Amino acid sequence: MKKTRLYVGIALLVQAFSFVIMFIILAAKKKSLAAAFLAVAAMEGAAGGYLVWQHRQDEKEYEAQFGEDFLTDEDMDLDDDALSLFTEEEETVPKDTEASEADFQ
Repeated sequence: MKKTRLYVGIALLVQAFSFVIMFIILAAKKKSLAAAFLAVAAMEGAAGGYLVWQHRQDEKEYEAQFGEDFLTDEDMDLDDDALSLFTEEEETVPKDTEASEADFQ
């Protein structure tokens, strides 16, 4: 369930949003099902919001637990490494002074 928590939460939030739209449409037509759609939308919205919030809390806990073990940007010194790729001196190709034009024809 932990791996699918975010996806199920988002799906419930989207479905709750569509049920709210159905409530507005049915309430305008004065249908008796409008209240049922609003109740289901509220439950789905609460459940989806809770699942997304719980996923975010798990992510924060994971980052707090394992974030210190991994290298940070300061440890890797990314700026100096990235600049060194573009500032290297060009290699010079040695020229053969003994070759003539006739050797290449």
